[in-house]
Amino acid sequence: MNNTNKVKTYFEESEHYLSNNTNLELRKYIISQMTKEIDIDSVLDLGCGDGSIAALFDKNSSRIDLVDISEAMLAVASAISWKGEIHLNRCNASQYSPSGTYDLILSIGILAHIDSIDRLLEVISVASSKGTNLIVQVSDSEKILTRIQILYASIAGVFGTRKYKLNSVRLSEVADELASRGFVEIDRYSYVSSIPIIAKIISKKMKRKFISRVFGDLINNKRSRWGNDCIVLYRKSL
Repeated sequence: MNNTNKVKTYFEESEHYLSNNTNLELRKYIISQMTKEIDIDSVLDLGCGDGSIAALFDKNSSRIDLVDISEAMLAVASAISWKGEIHLNRCNASQYSPSGTYDLILSIGILAHIDSIDRLLEVISVASSKGTNLIVQVSDSEKILTRIQILYASIAGVFGTRKYKLNSVRLSEVADELASRGFVEIDRYSYVSSIPIIAKIISKKMKRKFISRVFGDLINNKRSRWGNDCIVLYRKSL
């Protein structure tokens, strides 16, 4: 698993990361579709980044706990005009100590970077109770495209700002571990998030249009078997 200090250093360059993140708007759209029929008042966002996904659930009655290792990311999140009760927690998400349980837990874009997936899942378990909803994003290493992406990122990292290798994460293993902790899958959206080299030469707008046209949306997730990037909604049944 990854070196925490190297991960922290990479994400402190928040402007560079956010300017190159072409998945954020699509993730926000899919997550809003997944949760539109769910009553959510308390949210824990593990690896919150700029806070914009958690902000989808912000209202006057809400309690939102944002956790991120990057001070720069939390600074971006703090600039949002929040309505509810917001708590910013600068720490490694795998080391976070929840103060209670939540209606919704978010784990988006973190599994590839975290130092211990097992400890992160333990944090999720402690922060959940019967009925807790969990949304996890996984770049599934069982898919050949994910393995190509990890290899490409490793080579690019030699010359770029990310000086660590992305974690190889199997969705089936995450699902099995969550099932052992009482979570059942409710919904899933699968798509191709990035094609190395090609992603560098097309605009964010063109990429979003391409993904939407090829893979559809949550209601009609076309060609899902091709998708290596999965956004999955689970619910705790025990």
